[in-house]
Amino acid sequence: MQEERKYLSWFLTRPYLSGFFVFCLVFLLSTIIAYQEYSLVKENVRKEKNSALALVEQNIDQSLKNSYISTFTLALTIDDEGKPKNFAEVSKKILANSTSIDALQLVPDGVIQYVYPFEANKEALGLDILNTPTTKDEALKAIETKQLYFAGPLKLKQGGMGMVGRLPIFIKNKFWGFSAVIIKLDRLIDKSGVNQLSQNGLYFQFSKVNPLSKQEEFFLEEDKNISLKNAEKLTIEEGDWTIYVASTKPNKPFYAALPYLLFGFLLAGICSIFTIIVFKRPAELQKIVKIQTVKLLNSELKFKAIFDQAGVGIVHVNAENGAFIEANKRFCDKVMLSLEELKHKNFYELIEEDSFQKKTLLENSKAEVKLLRNDGMPIFARLTNSPFKSKQGLSYITIVEDITEKKKTRKHLKELKTRMEMAIRVSKLAYWEWDIATDRITWSKRMYEIFNIPEGKPLNSSEVLDYFHKSDVEKYKYFNKQLLIGKSIEPYEVRIEPAPGKVAHILIHVETEEDEDGNVCKLKGSLLDVSKEKQAEKKLNDSYDLVLQQNQRLLNFSYIISHNLRSHAANIKSLLSLLLPSSKDKEQEQLMEMLQSVSDSLDETLFDLNDIVDIQKKTNIVVEPLSVKKYVDRVLKTLGGEIKAKSAKISTIVKENDNINFNAAYFESILLNFISNAIRYSHPERTPEVEIKFEDHGDLKVITIKDNGIGIDLAKNKEKLFGMYKTFTNHPDAKGMGLFISKSQLEALDAKVMVKSKVNKGTTFSLLFK
Repeated sequence: MQEERKYLSWFLTRPYLSGFFVFCLVFLLSTIIAYQEYSLVKENVRKEKNSALALVEQNIDQSLKNSYISTFTLALTIDDEGKPKNFAEVSKKILANSTSIDALQLVPDGVIQYVYPFEANKEALGLDILNTPTTKDEALKAIETKQLYFAGPLKLKQGGMGMVGRLPIFIKNKFWGFSAVIIKLDRLIDKSGVNQLSQNGLYFQFSKVNPLSKQEEFFLEEDKNISLKNAEKLTIEEGDWTIYVASTKPNKPFYAALPYLLFGFLLAGICSIFTIIVFKRPAELQKIVKIQTVKLLNSELKFKAIFDQAGVGIVHVNAENGAFIEANKRFCDKVMLSLEELKHKNFYELIEEDSFQKKTLLENSKAEVKLLRNDGMPIFARLTNSPFKSKQGLSYITIVEDITEKKKTRKHLKELKTRMEMAIRVSKLAYWEWDIATDRITWSKRMYEIFNIPEGKPLNSSEVLDYFHKSDVEKYKYFNKQLLIGKSIEPYEVRIEPAPGKVAHILIHVETEEDEDGNVCKLKGSLLDVSKEKQAEKKLNDSYDLVLQQNQRLLNFSYIISHNLRSHAANIKSLLSLLLPSSKDKEQEQLMEMLQSVSDSLDETLFDLNDIVDIQKKTNIVVEPLSVKKYVDRVLKTLGGEIKAKSAKISTIVKENDNINFNAAYFESILLNFISNAIRYSHPERTPEVEIKFEDHGDLKVITIKDNGIGIDLAKNKEKLFGMYKTFTNHPDAKGMGLFISKSQLEALDAKVMVKSKVNKGTTFSLLFK
């Protein structure tokens, strides 16, 4: 206790130094808040740029996909002899259905011979792109990659700047030429959304490395006031383009944090001044008291002079009844009573009834009370009591200090503290501190809210770890170890589980505090809940993936229709051409049977296509818990005839309580396809054996269907294994639809299928469910 008084006295006697400490502390806190605001705004600007880039990339990707479909469609007009059919008519339809393409070309042997529209592009006719320096390298790159590649931006022969997307065409593994699209630079920039996004305070630049000069060239209007050094960028591989995006207000984070710095500086100054005022008075009083005490001991006359002239109120009070023995002028002025009037009262009468226990008042060396003036108004006073023994008995010399203004100052400081706490709450930042030696963790109120823990609950480091996502615990430990050995780290993101089944994303900023020996003794920092931002990012990525999947399905489906229906139509047309001139009844009967067969095949194809469309168009498929054993038994019962006919041995490793979440109709269809295939494609020289096994790996549930049949040559057929109408045996029942439909049903509900197989050894299909 004595030691604490010593330190307190040290500060009280140095008001200017104490004021300086208060100034530094308050300004430091304000600087931390300003830095957090700066970081938050800077991060928001970065996310805004990345979001804009993602949107531009999506728009450009859509234009390039349209270009691919257009060049692919144009390539289909070339027959096996290398002659284009209906080039102008097909080109007209393509341009009518695409707003992102300006012109189309066919380039046999690298020489432009077909253009559409003709009048606007006829200047390009006859250009040999494989022997022209400005076009040669990028044309050869398209041939090398055998994929659509965009040259440019370059100056077009027919005028203007644009990009040329060339798809190499090979007929019987021999290079025929190119199917090409032309996109004007202005159209691509407009379709990408750059013009609209530029109005939101963003600056875009479009560049590409010149294949001849090897220098990066920029194609949009340059702004010398904006640097691309800190710009976000992305690369479009189909044309080796680079798109930059920068903020037109690079100093926005600084200007956002500046008000906090200015307010903190002002607040620190005010707090420092108040501290000096508050501490200066006790220091002066303490000095006066010491001087007066020495003088009182030396002389009664000096005591009287000091007593009367003191800058604070001093009274001499009888210890037994509280009667005034003496009071100085300062005290009389404070209570608005003369010395004669005071002698008719006792000290306790001047104290408000509830402000202190009167009986023990003078027994305390220091106390704060509320004194009542003669006009009834109260004043706050601090009493410093010193016992004084004389021949008359025990009495007290009491110094009475008016602290009314100090009380007001304290109240004002409290209000300022409340405002600062409100600013912290508005920013939604949480603060924490970990004392390593004691393993004591101190949290702000916001920390308890984010972790969903009752406020005030004592915590240690091991208890806090229980709330982190199990996949991120090691990451959190690693960063803490780095800090403990003196390394600095950047803010990082981890996941926590504030409640069962609930995951929150948090951004952590950590700093260290060292002891006198330079060892890290504390970790402290701030934390921000970024769950909403992560959810928005996930939704954007999911939407993008959905668009890609739908486009791929559309492309596959268009290929199936164009290939399969055209084949059946050609067969019917050929049979009709033979049927009409035939005059023999027997020959007509044979032709009619062939026509019926083609018709049945066409009907089956349409039925298969209808199944595919039905699977792919469903978005609200009913998912429910299903008993795996129940459906396996049902399918085995359905296949009982085939199993008996082939004397197949079926073993199932499935428990009664093994369940998955899936659509019932799809699940039964999938099991029927894979199990029936395992029996149907058995090896002719051995008894068929099929093993059906279920494994639960927590987040992943796996059903394996293993057989000892004829197997599949995966080295030759893996890429087309699940393709439509793809068969790998001469079995009469093989149609090439079962695996395709089963894979479509699995993927429709976010499940997967994997396969392992060896020829003449057997096949294992693994069905993966979440």
